[in-house]
Amino acid sequence: MHISGESYGGVYVPTLAARVLTDKSINLRGILIGNSIDSWPLNSLSLIYFGYYHGLIGYQFWANLTSSCCNSCVGVRCDFYAGKSKPACADLLSRAERITDGLNIYNLYQPCYGGVPKSRQQRSLLNNLMFDHLEDSTMDVTSWTMLMSQDDTQRDSSQQRQTQQESPSPQQVARTYLLRRSRQDRLASIGEDPPCTNSTAITTYLNLPAARYALHVKDVGPYTICSNLDYTVEYNDMTPVYQKLLKSGRLRITLYNGDVDMACNFLQTEWFLQNLNQTVTTPRKPWYFDDPVNGRQIGGFVRQWAGNLTYLTVRGSGHMVPRTSRSRPTCCSRIT
Repeated sequence: MHISGESYGGVYVPTLAARVLTDKSINLRGILIGNSIDSWPLNSLSLIYFGYYHGLIGYQFWANLTSSCCNSCVGVRCDFYAGKSKPACADLLSRAERITDGLNIYNLYQPCYGGVPKSRQQRSLLNNLMFDHLEDSTMDVTSWTMLMSQDDTQRDSSQQRQTQQESPSPQQVARTYLLRRSRQDRLASIGEDPPCTNSTAITTYLNLPAARYALHVKDVGPYTICSNLDYTVEYNDMTPVYQKLLKSGRLRITLYNGDVDMACNFLQTEWFLQNLNQTVTTPRKPWYFDDPVNGRQIGGFVRQWAGNLTYLTVRGSGHMVPRTSRSRPTCCSRIT
């Protein structure tokens, strides 16, 4: 048996595999995950690099960002969020999260279905990531309060006096500042289609009685592509789960990424796997496919580590690789 998934499957596929491994009656042989979310912090950090090197962030903004958030450090990978305690850095980060506005977040080079939307929901997707970095902040509360005042000049003076009297923690002030900038965006996005997509066909199909009967779906309400389910995130980073899977020695683990996806970008997964510190068995190299018109083509790049761990990119593909690169979905089965 194999377990596969994509996107948030980066959380539920490994955790399900870890659970299945405890049942020796099930012959689980491997997992396959496309464009997975492996680490929320790495995903938001790597998107900034993705944006700069794909021309979405200009040089001056990049220079300001590195100067304010990482002391102009450009020779090594900069953790921009390490400087989030400084209001100037946090303000630049809140602007950086808007780099996908008006673009198809699931495929940089594909059109935005229905035209460029109001940026409300796309910002909300990335705002969610930024909040994850505020829990361990230490900052000057007065500076944060001044930044909040600049951002929201209509604040009620009684609320300001209450804030000063109660001496909120730095984390509370930072979160309040960012929540004020995005609360309307986040609330408006609940239950909506992801930006630049059209889910009409799949929604109609999965709500057909015949389709639900064939799929053994119980009467649990209508299908929607995004729901308003409220839950608590338990896994901020999947490293402990992967370490458990690798330690078992029983599984073939394959992760792949369309390399122009911005929702769960390829750098995030590459950095995540590198941080597992497994021994490289096959250095990064191109893999190929046969195009019926143009002959042999480079389909992307592949790298392998000890523990039957494989990672490959699919060149020019977005978040839904089998959908956007239909001539190449067999790459994963051939290579692994």
